[in-house]
Amino acid sequence: MPQCVEFKTPTYGGDPIDQPVLVASSADLANCPGYVLVTQQEYSSMNTTFFVPLSITDGASIALGIAALWGLAFAYRNIGRFISPSTNED
Repeated sequence: MPQCVEFKTPTYGGDPIDQPVLVASSADLANCPGYVLVTQQEYSSMNTTFFVPLSITDGASIALGIAALWGLAFAYRNIGRFISPSTNED
């Protein structure tokens, strides 16, 4: 899950420390004053191309749906040919 973070300079005994530290902020992502921290998977999903990577089961279900649609169209075409009157007057 994306997290809003920002760099803050911590103090030790009232004196600021030289190096800033990355601290989680309580602000929501829309009003984040610093940076948005994401995981590698979230970053790669934001930068995907047009074709999203599919699992094998997703690809198989899409292929099955396309094959079923082609089969249904083939059946409707043959039913329509069977029902329609023949135009050959031999």
